[in-house]
Amino acid sequence: MINLFFYINLLHLFYHNYRHFTKAEEHFLKKNGLVNPPAHLFVLKVD
Repeated sequence: MINLFFYINLLHLFYHNYRHFTKAEEHFLKKNGLVNPPAHLFVLKVD
């Protein structure tokens, strides 16, 4: 249950931050491959 709770918080954090990116930040993150982090892979590693 702790892992699930952590995963939900992580997903919310990514979503909240993504919605507030400026165009410049979004371009920079896309160039560095950080816009869409593999959260589902991350939670599998945590489990």
